[in-house]
Amino acid sequence: MERKSLSVFLVMLIFVFGFSISGAHAMDDPAAALSGLKGIYVNIAPIDSNLESEGVTANRLRNEAEGRLKKDGINILKKDDYDRYSRTQTYQSARLDISVTSEVGGSETHRIYVVRVQIIQEARLLRKPIIKISAPTWEALKIAVNPGEGSLIMQIQEALDLFIQDFRSANSR
Repeated sequence: MERKSLSVFLVMLIFVFGFSISGAHAMDDPAAALSGLKGIYVNIAPIDSNLESEGVTANRLRNEAEGRLKKDGINILKKDDYDRYSRTQTYQSARLDISVTSEVGGSETHRIYVVRVQIIQEARLLRKPIIKISAPTWEALKIAVNPGEGSLIMQIQEALDLFIQDFRSANSR
């Protein structure tokens, strides 16, 4: 019985004070997925209106992401350049997708936020190389309950930092 009470207490603490979990995933090796990339286009998924009312806007996320990547020497591409390079395959580029979603969890006072940062690259199927697809090759996922605006931005920054770390590791050779 004491164990059940402790479990209930811990769950209540999580919902009162908030929590965060995270993870990053690259195929087998970040070097294989990110090696040789010369430029990144930052794409922000549409933002929920409730997040915009909390100060989390697409422009803010784009500026934050591009600034962080530039600071670490990663070349940022404009959409037109990315599209042209993708069509002609003359430049090793990828698209960095950032999405932030939120859902009401349990009661109206608790919100669950999901931050997903993915690298999307053009790839060909081994079984039929004529078929080209856009596929995620790297991903970081952050989940938080009731973060404040600053904390949510911090979750996004942490996901970007995971990408930057893997990008550096893959391209330091």
